[in-house]
Amino acid sequence: MASSTEATVSRPTCDTTESEAETAPSMINLTTHMTIAPGTKCLVTCRSDIKIEVPGGAYILVSASNPTEFAAPVPTLLSPAEKLGTDFAHGWAKIPDEIRLNIMGYVLSSTRNIRWIRAVPLSSRARPGDFTMGRNLREYLGMGGELAHLALEAFYKYNTISIDVEECEERWTTVLVLPPWYVRQHIRSIVLKVICTHKGWEFLARVAQGKYGLRLVKHVVVELDTTTLTRHFLEQPPVGITFACSGDLIMHGFDTADTRWFLARAKMTEEKFISRMNSTVRFSG
Repeated sequence: MASSTEATVSRPTCDTTESEAETAPSMINLTTHMTIAPGTKCLVTCRSDIKIEVPGGAYILVSASNPTEFAAPVPTLLSPAEKLGTDFAHGWAKIPDEIRLNIMGYVLSSTRNIRWIRAVPLSSRARPGDFTMGRNLREYLGMGGELAHLALEAFYKYNTISIDVEECEERWTTVLVLPPWYVRQHIRSIVLKVICTHKGWEFLARVAQGKYGLRLVKHVVVELDTTTLTRHFLEQPPVGITFACSGDLIMHGFDTADTRWFLARAKMTEEKFISRMNSTVRFSG
């Protein structure tokens, strides 16, 4: 493995001062894979060798039968080199389903919104393969069976899914980019990126009505892109929409020349437009 991505492994000594002992990293008994963030240090023990893997797939095996300190300059994946025994499997089976789902959600949750884009670009802004499930989820799906189903449910339930309404320039139409049907029942939090057209507004209204299999969503963020504003949209305001959940309305793009021109032509200020949209999109949760 290249030296620029090597994980640092050092054996702790007994010559520690009292202040050093107070700031010493916590001890972890490694039983499943975990990721160490850059700059993080931890003491790890494992009954088997530990596989240390860095981005790109390079890895080394080390022994950690005694407490071993790990640190890395890049996100580093630690995992036992041998499969977990039957004791762990039996213990996992005894945990209630809801708790297992919470545990899996903790493992698979992300601080970033999960964006789904079809493999073929729908517009100049779309990129092939822009939706990323993450390596951890793919590993669980590869295990198959109950664990794969649990991982899939937890991933969509505990992450915020970004859904785009986009203009398809190649086909001169508007499309709603959604995850597959079989996972939509698990989604609880979404971001709807909407363009300022009546067609885009129709999609938004259908989502508010629970269409497209999104009936169990608990929180919605509507992100309105005013760079797509048209005279028709201003002269014939869209119908009001109410989501039966909590949510927020975010608007951006007012600093573009086209948006300012359309607002001026309609004799409407930015403040007036924002007020109109806030009264048009409501959340009852």
